[in-house]
Amino acid sequence: MSLLTKKPRPPKKDKTVTAGSAVKTSSWTNGSVLGSKAVGVLVVIGWLCAPLALGVVLLKPTSQPPAVVASSESPLTPLQQSAGAYSVGLVGAWLSSSKDDVSALTPYLSIAPANLGDQPFDSRNLSVAEIVPAEDSDLVTVLVGADVYEKPVAEDPPSWIRRYFEVPVDTDGGQLSALGLPAPKTGPSTNPVQNGLGYTNQLTMSDPASETVNLLLTAYLTGQGSTSSYLTPGVEISPISPAPFTQLTPVTQYSDMPPSEDPADGEAIHVQANVALQNGNGQAVTATYWVHLTARAGRWEVTDLEAATSVAAPSSSTPLPASPTPSPTGDTTEGDSK
Repeated sequence: MSLLTKKPRPPKKDKTVTAGSAVKTSSWTNGSVLGSKAVGVLVVIGWLCAPLALGVVLLKPTSQPPAVVASSESPLTPLQQSAGAYSVGLVGAWLSSSKDDVSALTPYLSIAPANLGDQPFDSRNLSVAEIVPAEDSDLVTVLVGADVYEKPVAEDPPSWIRRYFEVPVDTDGGQLSALGLPAPKTGPSTNPVQNGLGYTNQLTMSDPASETVNLLLTAYLTGQGSTSSYLTPGVEISPISPAPFTQLTPVTQYSDMPPSEDPADGEAIHVQANVALQNGNGQAVTATYWVHLTARAGRWEVTDLEAATSVAAPSSSTPLPASPTPSPTGDTTEGDSK
């Protein structure tokens, strides 16, 4: 007979929650109830604050566009201002015309002017200098400035000279029409005496002082010749390298006093020199240089290329002492005995 025995029951598992184990909350516990109440409170607060937020938005100042500053109005009407551009075109066409070619004048004149020359004038830098409307009519008088390449004196080389031309323009009916051909006029004064610097004496290009200035500037700006040949002993002015220009043409020169024909050693003058410069590409400009010259052995030498200097009042500087007389050969190149 077999012996029946009961299997022992396995021990019950310990339901103690250990650290780190997750705790699952039932849907009916107080945690869910408290969460719902919190959401409800937030909804009520948001509803109460909505009018306040709307008021803040409505009370916020709106940004304003930046104020526009009105520019000062021109005393000339647009049509009168257009007369200036019209006159510039007419003067340019008039200067560029010859007896064999008057096509440039066709937009301005119905009949070509008589007695035109074989060669036109070369001009550049045309601009309006002045527009003067008549008080009781539609007439406008325009003064046009232009650089004209010409040879006013037979013995002087041709150069660019600033000229001015007066053009009478009729603006009746809103249309522009020239009442006559351009007439050469005296333009606004550009004499250095007007700027208060005291350069009142105009030099001729054949003046020995002017020749020295031209030769020095030619060597300085074009590399043609040596600057040392025209300098006071002990003065060094190196040429610009590489040379920015290939050609120099004198325009005008003014000095603070008339240079002596036979200056004494140590005599000094200041010269304002305007020169036209051109490079290898045909580009041209006009520049102004201020040159200090000192006499030695009967000739003028450059002591300095200086900044713009006023000579209206007597100078308080000590006169430059005379240097030794150059050698009889006339060789004044730098490094030789003087």
